[in-house]
Amino acid sequence: MKVQIRQGVFETNSSSTHSLAVISKEHSDALDNGDVYITTGLEILTEEQVEQEWEVYQKTNEIPWYQSKDEFRKRSLDAFTMQEFEEWCNDRGYELLWEATPDKKWVAVSLWGDRT
Repeated sequence: MKVQIRQGVFETNSSSTHSLAVISKEHSDALDNGDVYITTGLEILTEEQVEQEWEVYQKTNEIPWYQSKDEFRKRSLDAFTMQEFEEWCNDRGYELLWEATPDKKWVAVSLWGDRT
């Protein structure tokens, strides 16, 4: 059996769902402090970005579906505070791991679980 390894590629033979993201230590600290949000796609959103999306949503929808910016943030943007994100993961049976690099400048965030 021939094994081929490609540089810079994350692969798995598992049927589970896997996500991996690397964020700056600055963003990780801001997330811990509640200053930014993390999405289910492991992206970081600032309060300003959420506010901009909320304003666009309000202007383009004559009859708003969401009654508050927080409801819009969670349901439409899938953006959560750290505590909300941990609850979201737990509710779906996902495992979440935060691991800082040795130089403490970056944080690897991994999310995995079986959605069956």
